[in-house]
Amino acid sequence: MIAKLIALMKELGILPPEKEKTVTEALTKLDLEKTPTKDPEIDLSKITDPALKELIAGLKAQVNSVGQTNKELVDVLTAERKAREEAAKTLADEAKKAQAKKVTDLTDKAKKDQKVPTAKEKWFRDWAEKDYEAAENWLKDAPVDKHAAPPPDDKSKQTQTGDDKAAKVAGPLGSVNSTILKNVLEQSSAAKN
Repeated sequence: MIAKLIALMKELGILPPEKEKTVTEALTKLDLEKTPTKDPEIDLSKITDPALKELIAGLKAQVNSVGQTNKELVDVLTAERKAREEAAKTLADEAKKAQAKKVTDLTDKAKKDQKVPTAKEKWFRDWAEKDYEAAENWLKDAPVDKHAAPPPDDKSKQTQTGDDKAAKVAGPLGSVNSTILKNVLEQSSAAKN
């Protein structure tokens, strides 16, 4: 409050710069920063005029009623503000999740279409997070990257058991049954001996 008073006096031109320190010290001594105390209660027993006594009692009742109404309004507004903040946070979280899903879907599409190799997946994801529309537009016109391998089929994710379902091994001849490859290697080494 003191700073506001000093600023106002300067603005109005009634406080010369050389007097600012003195005026600030004088205002500080007044202790203006303290919260004003509550008005003293009126003791109705000391009032002798019955009409005045009744008027003061009625005013007190109105002040109490207004105070209670004010408290109720503050409580309602506080609850409303809290509910709005929670709703805004929920909406922001949902929007963030939806954006993350869009970015993941776009990145998956880029890999599936063989336009972004695994080595550049993080770069593409970061770019899509920062500027989704630009990444999406680039993806439409991007050529197939010869270094981008298609994602594995869902069949390769299934576990295989038994000799007839032995795991496949990638090799120069394509996918080879590991059991057959093992047998061929054993036979070729036995033939050499």
